[in-house]
Amino acid sequence: MEDEDLLKSNMKNDILKRMGDKRANGLVGPRPEKKPTGVFDVSGVPFASVSDKYIAKDPVGERSSKELRDWYENPETMKRLVRQTGLNESQIKEKLLSAYATKTKVTSKMSKNAQGEYLPADWGRKEKSILVGPNAEKGTGFHEKIHATEMDDVLGGELLKVTGKPKGFSDVKKYLSAPGEAYSKFSEFRLNLGLKPGEKIKDAKQLKELAKKKGLDADMFFQAFDTEKIKDAINTIAVTSNKSKKGYV
Repeated sequence: MEDEDLLKSNMKNDILKRMGDKRANGLVGPRPEKKPTGVFDVSGVPFASVSDKYIAKDPVGERSSKELRDWYENPETMKRLVRQTGLNESQIKEKLLSAYATKTKVTSKMSKNAQGEYLPADWGRKEKSILVGPNAEKGTGFHEKIHATEMDDVLGGELLKVTGKPKGFSDVKKYLSAPGEAYSKFSEFRLNLGLKPGEKIKDAKQLKELAKKKGLDADMFFQAFDTEKIKDAINTIAVTSNKSKKGYV
């Protein structure tokens, strides 16, 4: 069994155990009574306690994994992920755990002008990995961890429905027209703003003031989209539904 397959198998088994599922290796006995403790706590055991051992141990990977976990293990975020990706909670948790565990290497040996790169487990690679430049901007590791969830493309498609097409130089427009890159840059920008899951921006003026305060008024994402639409994306990312639902993904 390849390393990546083994990791997925272990993650699935951990999740099943926490949910009291008999399919978990060697697990017997009745399913524990479900308690009203939130999306990630169906058996009374916080999902964070399951994911602790999957957090990458390298310094950059550990920090970005914890940043990713702080956002995506929010119960409200999980509800929106289920709606927007079409995946169930167990599938999403496996993807999150796999992203947490993805190792990060600090190196200058990357594609030209790249500050970070996500390398999927294909083209002969046994496991996926992340590269981050030694002088990369804050949030780069988090950006790449978003790619490592492999949910970025579908979430980016929903994001671009809100923001519309990017503006600016041709290379910027091409880069941010790719749904996965648009969503990862959006998530990076939102993290650097210091926002928390569910936190909203009142209006475009407040967003501009916050971006300036955080030194993000020249940020690529902020410059490429209309400020009002970025505010709308932060507050109410569209979901795949005929009805308008507020989301925090």
